[in-house]
Amino acid sequence: MIATMFRWGVILGIIGFVGGVRRANHFRA
Repeated sequence: MIATMFRWGVILGIIGFVGGVRRANHFRA
């Protein structure tokens, strides 16, 4: 249970990080 929550936290964190980078690049361009 805890391992699953931790894994989902990492996945959501990566998705949020990638989304933030794409958004920053879009605004910069």
